[in-house]
Amino acid sequence: MTPQTRRLCNSFTFKTIVYLIEVPLLLESSIANVVVENAREFNGLHVPPLLKKGPFVFFAIDNADFAEGIADGNGTTHGAITTVYQKANATGESMAPNLKLREAQNLSVR
Repeated sequence: MTPQTRRLCNSFTFKTIVYLIEVPLLLESSIANVVVENAREFNGLHVPPLLKKGPFVFFAIDNADFAEGIADGNGTTHGAITTVYQKANATGESMAPNLKLREAQNLSVR
């Protein structure tokens, strides 16, 4: 380690390192809370604000299975996701209001 690198490393305190890790986590928590709030408005489904009422949409549904070799499925994971696509220049009224990010005070998702 060069003397310059050692000085730089020594200049970081534990508090600085925790802050550098905590900021992105708080941002993730803010985004998660806004998405959960949006999903509550639509009975558990997240509806992106860019989706417009009226124009045609395309859906894609996919799943992921882990440990498929087990006959009874015990202890396996099955995940599924649905995505919706709409032309970028689609016109019409938005399906959902814009997401309003709020500053997270902690890492909890409510």
